[in-house]
Amino acid sequence: MTAMITRREFAKPLSGGLATFVCLAATISSSAAQSASGHFRFKRDGQLMMVQVRINGTEPSWFVVDSGAPHTIFDPTFAQALGLKVESAPPITGTGAGKVAKSVTGPAAMSLNDVTIDLAEPWVIDLSKVPISKEAKGLVGAELFEKFVVEIDPLQSAFSVFDP
Repeated sequence: MTAMITRREFAKPLSGGLATFVCLAATISSSAAQSASGHFRFKRDGQLMMVQVRINGTEPSWFVVDSGAPHTIFDPTFAQALGLKVESAPPITGTGAGKVAKSVTGPAAMSLNDVTIDLAEPWVIDLSKVPISKEAKGLVGAELFEKFVVEIDPLQSAFSVFDP
C-alpha cells in the first residue's frame, strides 16, 4: 500500500494563518500505468521524512519533506554557506503563534536523485527553533507537489514522482 499525493494548486496563505491542505489517498498499486519520472529515497526522523537534495549541484544536504510548506525553505546558515544572495521580505504567519521573519533568494535548482526542480524564489527562514533534526538544512515544499504527482512508499522508504 502506498500513499498518493495528488497535484494541487497552492494558494497564498489565507488570513488567520490557514494553510492549504494536501489530499492523501491510499492506493494499492504494484506498478503505475505511467512509468515514474524519477525516484528518491527518504530516511525517517520520527514521523518526518528526510531526503538528500543538491542545490545548484552542491554536495547533498538533508531536507525535511513538508507538503504544507508553500515554498522550499533554506535555513539562513545554509543559504550563506552556498553563497546565495538573500534579500529581506515581508514576514509570514505559520502554524505557530505570531509572525515569522522571512527572506528570499534568487532562482536555484534542487535535485533529488534523478529529479530536478527549478525553484523560482526559495524562502530563507531560521529553522533553528523548529522541532526537526539539526542536520536538516531546509524544507522541500510546494514546488515538488506542484510539478509532480508524488507516490510515497513507506515500506520501501521511497518516493516516486510522475508527470501529471
